[in-house]
Amino acid sequence: MDLDLQVPPGGRIDVSGPVRLRPLRVDLSVKLRRVAVAPVRPYLQRGLDLLLTGGNLSGSGRVQVERSGDAKAPPDLSFHGDVQLDDLASAEPRGGAPLVAWRSLRLDGLSLTSAPPAVSIGQILLVQPIVLESVRYFSQCPIPIKPLSH
Repeated sequence: MDLDLQVPPGGRIDVSGPVRLRPLRVDLSVKLRRVAVAPVRPYLQRGLDLLLTGGNLSGSGRVQVERSGDAKAPPDLSFHGDVQLDDLASAEPRGGAPLVAWRSLRLDGLSLTSAPPAVSIGQILLVQPIVLESVRYFSQCPIPIKPLSH
């Protein structure tokens, strides 16, 4: 598979690598460049009690999907690479007051696997974080996390 998409307003997604359906086996190289968070907002803010109002996602890595054995079992998923979220802006979900923003958040050496479920990050770099006046309480309590529903 080779896919090269331009995503408005100025983002780009490049995907390449083999895809086999039976048995399921996917091994893709993925590159994102300044993809606006607006279209993927529901996935990014799932479980967070805040509204993402701006930001651009970039990164590169390897995505692997494989189903071995039981066809009814979910496939094994993994991602290994680097991810960056630039120019993030967020607001309160029930009032729209600005909350937290930053110039850049970079996760280097990110590894996600579904079997066994695991996340590891080699390095985290946060550039120019901004906590707005209306949310000084963040220094006293974390961002409220809602339980994920399956």
